[in-house]
Amino acid sequence: METISHQLAAPSPSFRRTQFWCAVAVTISVFPLIWLGGLVTSHKAGMSVPDWPNSFGYNMFLFPPSKWIGGIFYEHTHRLLGTLSGLLSIALVMLAWGPARKPGTRYKIGVFTIAMFLLVAAGLGVKLYLATASQLTYEFKKSFSNVYMLFACLGVVGLLAWICRKREERRWVRWLTIVQLAAIVIQGTLGGLRVTEVNTMLAVIHGCFAQAFFCMTAFTALAMSRWWIEFRDRWNGAGAAAGRLAVRLAGMAAVLIFIQLAAGATMRHYDAGLAIPDLPLAFGKVLPPTTEAGLDEANSLRIWTYHLPPATMTQVWLHFSHRVGAIVVTLAIGFLGFHVFKNLRSRRLIVMLAALLCLLIAVQFTLGVLTVYWSKPADVASLHVAVGATTLMITTLTAAVIARQFARSKTAVVPATTRATTADSPTGWVTA
Repeated sequence: METISHQLAAPSPSFRRTQFWCAVAVTISVFPLIWLGGLVTSHKAGMSVPDWPNSFGYNMFLFPPSKWIGGIFYEHTHRLLGTLSGLLSIALVMLAWGPARKPGTRYKIGVFTIAMFLLVAAGLGVKLYLATASQLTYEFKKSFSNVYMLFACLGVVGLLAWICRKREERRWVRWLTIVQLAAIVIQGTLGGLRVTEVNTMLAVIHGCFAQAFFCMTAFTALAMSRWWIEFRDRWNGAGAAAGRLAVRLAGMAAVLIFIQLAAGATMRHYDAGLAIPDLPLAFGKVLPPTTEAGLDEANSLRIWTYHLPPATMTQVWLHFSHRVGAIVVTLAIGFLGFHVFKNLRSRRLIVMLAALLCLLIAVQFTLGVLTVYWSKPADVASLHVAVGATTLMITTLTAAVIARQFARSKTAVVPATTRATTADSPTGWVTA
């Protein structure tokens, strides 16, 4: 029997506007969070609030704004913005899973939510009473605030669960929101442990994990977008090999950018941002010192010419590796852009993303140069961190978009006699 090959297209999930924009909101909230994290490091404000999860004994949400001064402002604002990202991630999980789909479950969630808010009201009443109770300590009164704030948070979560009555149809997307929520919980815990343990390496891990989380939120938003759901024009003919090569190039560039950002985070937290104060040379030479005598000469130049404290060999070479990494990353993005502009010109979205990457890498390189030339001003250095994170995120999205357009289609063999009927069949068969 004569046969032909057809592509099996699964029924498309429906586009959910609220869910998509919630995912976008999570992504948008992460950008200023990374930028503020850079400001915290640049202003050496990482330990300005020495306790966690409280802030100077206050519940984090009740810490008086009058006390947000100096480095405390940067650190406390960073914590609050992280909480906002967490709340949005919880909302996204609720939208994806739709816990109130069944009437009975929705009723139970509603009762739970009302109970939590009633406990909040009761807690506020008790707090007003405790405010007049002179025999209780000030610390006890402040710690009691954590109780009714916990009920308030549970009430908000319950309200979100009560509202969400529809579920995302794609199982992998639903679980992606769970992974995203778990990731931000881990990220917040890393930030808290960095404070309580006074551990610089945890600060480095916290910074690197933030970059990966930013990419995850952006991909989640892309997977929930109308474009991703409705896209059908997969390219499997001539030029498909060039598209798949572009996926590998974008993936390689993303890995290189992440390594570069990790080196930058290590450099910042170990005070190596100005270990080599001149540019493009290193202490007037092509390579930094490799011997103790050379390091002594370089430190003499740092002290008497640049008015900077001495640097260690580790700091110098950590800084130099970041410079070399900047060149490697620039070449990787440049090669990706050249390949896209030459071989994938007909794919407008991919071309636009490649052009945006070339622009971002140019801005990032310029900010890095200005950071050294202007002796590492906090705002420029923090913007350098944020643009680097954005470059990594856009590179990851570029790889995902190209992969979506050039993914190998699954095929099935069907009888040729069905050709006339499969095009309009409700089962989803379409010609390859």
